[in-house]
Amino acid sequence: MKGTPFKTDALAAALALLALLSTLPAVAAAWQDEPPQKTGAHADAEVERGRQLYLRGENARAVKTLGDAANRLKTDADAWHYYGLALNRAGKSKEAVKAFERAAKLRGSAGDRAALSLALLLSGRRGEAELEARRALELDPELPDAHFVVGMTLFAAEKFERAIEHADEALRLRPDFGAAQYLKGQAVLYIYADESDRVALKYPLRPGAEPAQRAAALGAREREFAPLVARMREAAARMEEFVNSQPNHPDAPAWRELVGTLRVYGRERR
Repeated sequence: MKGTPFKTDALAAALALLALLSTLPAVAAAWQDEPPQKTGAHADAEVERGRQLYLRGENARAVKTLGDAANRLKTDADAWHYYGLALNRAGKSKEAVKAFERAAKLRGSAGDRAALSLALLLSGRRGEAELEARRALELDPELPDAHFVVGMTLFAAEKFERAIEHADEALRLRPDFGAAQYLKGQAVLYIYADESDRVALKYPLRPGAEPAQRAAALGAREREFAPLVARMREAAARMEEFVNSQPNHPDAPAWRELVGTLRVYGRERR
């Protein structure tokens, strides 16, 4: 888009955003440490050992232990759910999809479907990811992870305002959800890009225009952009809060980069 070099095809941008998010530790890790129906230790010793390995971050051992347990128990939804979590954290999203599909078939809880939607999203299966996330929200509308997945699929469809709605809902439910704040910031940037073209056409700067005419057009652009600039500054401030509260967080460099981009374009005048 004119004057906004970050703006390319939204689908390609969504893929790039997803590729980045899948490498961020906070996203590549599990959304849920515990299946929603399960509290306390698991009755099967191997599942419990694998769960503890997973929670301690010993992922290679967790994948092996939980995989063996899930294949032995066959119909234990918890075992398959934990196995999927460990696979997702290991970056094996395609294998995680199969594990979560088994858990969803056995139990079909909102948590199982939300976890499945993330694995599908990380595997590039956006349509299926949105379907599973919406199924999860039908069962439990208070799932921040499912809102995030829906927001990502809406971003890919260039429905940026609706993507922000789901990002905001995810943040309401989980205020420290850095990936949702990151998605919101990116969506605000793309709205800005679309508005840049619209406002430039509405208030054109014609070749040879008199200084007074140019000043009038630029002033009109600035007035029309004021609410969006305020949104960009708010998104930058919120992202900066994440950085300041967790300066050593593994995702902090990506957050800082987004803060800088929002500030640059938030200062720009058309």
